Amino acid sequence: METRWQRLGLQSGVVFVLLQVGAFIYFAIQIFPNFAAVDAPAAERAAAIVRLGNRLRLGNFLLVLPSPFFLFFLGALAGVWRRVRPNDDTIAMASLAGGAAMALVWPMGAVISDIELDLALSGGDAATVSALDAMAPYTLALGAAARTVFVAVNCIPLLGVPGAVRWAGWFGVAIAALSFIGSATLVIPSLFPILAIGSLLFDVWLLTFCLAWLRGWWQQASARRV
Repeated sequence: METRWQRLGLQSGVVFVLLQVGAFIYFAIQIFPNFAAVDAPAAERAAAIVRLGNRLRLGNFLLVLPSPFFLFFLGALAGVWRRVRPNDDTIAMASLAGGAAMALVWPMGAVISDIELDLALSGGDAATVSALDAMAPYTLALGAAARTVFVAVNCIPLLGVPGAVRWAGWFGVAIAALSFIGSATLVIPSLFPILAIGSLLFDVWLLTFCLAWLRGWWQQASARRV
């Protein structure tokens, strides 16, 4: 049985998912339709950033807001894995490291986007503003590399657990593969759709993963077999 703090941490993972999905919905409605085309001239892209103004700044904050909840979740998850695997801390430590990197790298893109907005509002160089606009997808791709580790170490042990949890494990394997491929957006920009799909499906997988722990579907089985 989890401790009270571990259970709160796992619940924090659910809160993280809900906040992140909310941020994605906000961007889909308020931000993405008002961006200039990727191949638009730098001046047009800078003008679009100026028009977004504080809507973009709010969106960037919404991307950062879920991070504390995810970090709390990571601490609880590490404690749970130590309980399930008392003689081996590898999964707990790899999960903590990969998750922390993922949680901090992606919001860095939001911070840089604020700098981009400040530069655009002050009449800065349009080419620089346009270049900074690429930082958000690049940091998302970098975060996907860390996400690959986080998802893989948490889902592979589930493949040996019977029942519905095994399907959660295979789902996680698919998410890890999509994340790894999506991280190549850093060198192949055309892979961004795969990166975006992997990012959205990660939230679905994480929600099922947290609920599985909280409902105790497979804790006893995993303690014997993982």
